Amino acid sequence: MVRVVCFCLTVLLTVLAFLAAKLGLLYLFGFHTWTAPPIADVDVPTPTSEEPEQSAPHLEALQELRRGNAKAALAKARGCAAEYGGCRSLLGELYLTGTEVSQDLAQALHWFQAGADLGDPDSQYALGVLYANLLDEESSLELQKNEGLSILYLYAASLSGHLGAMMAMGYRHLQGLGAPRACGTAALNYIEVARRVAQVYSSGMPKAVELVRLGVDNRDRQMSISEMAVFVEIAASGDANVAAAVGKRYLLGLEGFHQNYARAAGHLTTAAQKQHPNAMALLGYMYSLGLGVTKDFDRAYRYFQDAASRDDALGHNGLGFIYFHGTKTQAQDFDLAFRHFNFSAHAGSADGMFNLGSLYLTGTGTEQSFQRAAHWYTQALDRGHTPAAYTLAVMHLNGIGAVRNCKMAVELLKRVCERGSWVSGKLREAYDLQEQHSSEAAAWRFLQLAEAGHEVAQMNAAHLFDSGAASFLLNTSESDAAEPEERRWGRFFAQRHYELSAEQGNAFSELRLGDFAYYGWGFRLHSSAAVAEFEEDCRVVSEPQSKAQRSSSCGLQQFRMSSETF
Repeated sequence: MVRVVCFCLTVLLTVLAFLAAKLGLLYLFGFHTWTAPPIADVDVPTPTSEEPEQSAPHLEALQELRRGNAKAALAKARGCAAEYGGCRSLLGELYLTGTEVSQDLAQALHWFQAGADLGDPDSQYALGVLYANLLDEESSLELQKNEGLSILYLYAASLSGHLGAMMAMGYRHLQGLGAPRACGTAALNYIEVARRVAQVYSSGMPKAVELVRLGVDNRDRQMSISEMAVFVEIAASGDANVAAAVGKRYLLGLEGFHQNYARAAGHLTTAAQKQHPNAMALLGYMYSLGLGVTKDFDRAYRYFQDAASRDDALGHNGLGFIYFHGTKTQAQDFDLAFRHFNFSAHAGSADGMFNLGSLYLTGTGTEQSFQRAAHWYTQALDRGHTPAAYTLAVMHLNGIGAVRNCKMAVELLKRVCERGSWVSGKLREAYDLQEQHSSEAAAWRFLQLAEAGHEVAQMNAAHLFDSGAASFLLNTSESDAAEPEERRWGRFFAQRHYELSAEQGNAFSELRLGDFAYYGWGFRLHSSAAVAEFEEDCRVVSEPQSKAQRSSSCGLQQFRMSSETF
């Protein structure tokens, strides 16, 4: 029986103290030697701490595919499939999505199975995803849905360090999907992925990914190419405000601006020369982290000082970092560090809030207070701060400065995991493929994310199956189903992910499920015994319900049974 995750309090306090000691400019700095709190008394093995390595031939084939040269990718994958599981996994993906080969679900499963036989985690994860989503009624057992095999392959991939598989197992244990609902086990799966994500956010500026929902009007969410060109032209003409805004977008990769440190530095320098405080602070960040420029703490200090003299919140946060660590020219001073972090936090900087919370956590430069630490971490979390979410999750798991609450902790860990590189990479690939009208390949990326619990991906995968844009889950090698028939089955595949998305609070998915209920799409009864069971449910209700509730429930079931449109 799975027992509750237990963190050692003494070790945790030491770890959190070390966490705060590694306090940095962007959230936590120099976080690389920090390890997650140990998890004990759990009846499941801990996943490996390292991500699975990929072979050179497999990477070469992947690079060809990402360059848009699918024919070369196919040739390279075939050339290395005899030796490497990753190459077999890539062949499985190409057959699944019909890229440069005829779309063939059976062949895809064959290659994924062959890759899994060599211990390839990507192949194992692919099988776990597919067996959770196939039909129950295929003529071949190998092509039928199989929850047991799905869990088996997801579990195997998670033990090999596959980030998506660890997230998928965490999600299943959190929701009780084909696995026991166990908050502690969910935390075990999520925490290792979340730790790695927090490391990345503590030492750089990961590229942001805009979350786009397919089938929803997104015209106002992102600048058009022509609008971007106008803003870049205005910035180049010397407008400080526009130059600072454009530089920030290039720095973070926001709103259609691809992340480009060189262009970011150029536009921010233009704005800083005109005494723009936020541009000065951002340049300080770049010189502190060495983003597109040579790392130079003294130069960073001057930029921070100039920005802080104009009451810029990021400038004060930067000075707090400099005084906390000290440099060759600036002596370490915890009191000054606290003063600058305090100003930054009260001025609205999420970084300043997180850093101030870390000083309260360890009593550095101020009186120790877990409650104030939790307060400032929560304030940072409200502004989307990823390391704050991770730290609060650890605090909630152990009841330190916050109520002990495993469910809240796991939800925070899930949020952190979904900001990691595995998720953002799959999202970028999916959006790019969708723009290129490669809907089958895009749907496969969304489906992998959906199985890991990513709500936007669940809705997007559902939309592509619902609209008929993707049909790779049908065994098209053995069936020449007409388009209306494919659309009918596609809605069955879509229903599962609309339901998962709706369970996570998405209103669009709930509305679409209303359409499904009204038109009878996706709902099926497999036998007369099931019909009799539903009729019995209408007559006998085990729990008290109002007449209206009974009528609504039974009426819906009768509608489902009598619908001819599936």
